[in-house]
Amino acid sequence: MNDELSFISVKSNKLKVIIIGGGKAGFIKAKSFLNKGACVKVTSQEFCSEFKSLLEYERLSLSSEIYSESLINQCHIVVIATSDKNLNDTIRNHCEKTYKIYIDTTEVDKSLCITPTMGESKNIVFALHTKGKSPKTSVFVRDIMSENLMKYDDYVEFSLKVRNSIDDMKKKIEVMNFISTKDFLYFFNKGYGEKILKLFYGGLSLEDSN
Repeated sequence: MNDELSFISVKSNKLKVIIIGGGKAGFIKAKSFLNKGACVKVTSQEFCSEFKSLLEYERLSLSSEIYSESLINQCHIVVIATSDKNLNDTIRNHCEKTYKIYIDTTEVDKSLCITPTMGESKNIVFALHTKGKSPKTSVFVRDIMSENLMKYDDYVEFSLKVRNSIDDMKKKIEVMNFISTKDFLYFFNKGYGEKILKLFYGGLSLEDSN
């Protein structure tokens, strides 16, 4: 039986990540988290040459500290990326004991979480991965989804504008149920979104309508 997976969206600018291991796997994870705005600390006795390309990131710190359990106390996510199996087992056990979210790049099946492939359009962010292990397939499907989602950007922007214009919760639910349908989307794509909304609810000034 496959492990069930759940997605959560984390505010990257508040995220603190520690990576133990300065090899290629550590570099890939560091670059990924830094590109999303996270604060990343990498500790290792040696760093691969690729890390030089990350030195421009202000939220990156490199350390030669030898691993100790105290290193993971000030972070949210731990990335295990060393070539020492015994050390990796120790770090994983420490993470379990202290309820840390951890990624083991050396034995993915033992990780608590997996970093999915992410894509986005102007108003939509999404994440995905295959149920089996095929990163290239995930990236391929992600690009297809990104292209398809672009045609919904204007509709999503309009929906957000409408939702944020209504303070009354009961009315907000009613209106959002009305516009979150294929029928309304059809008219919106024809250029009649605001006219339909005005016809039924008085337009974008919904708080003043009955």
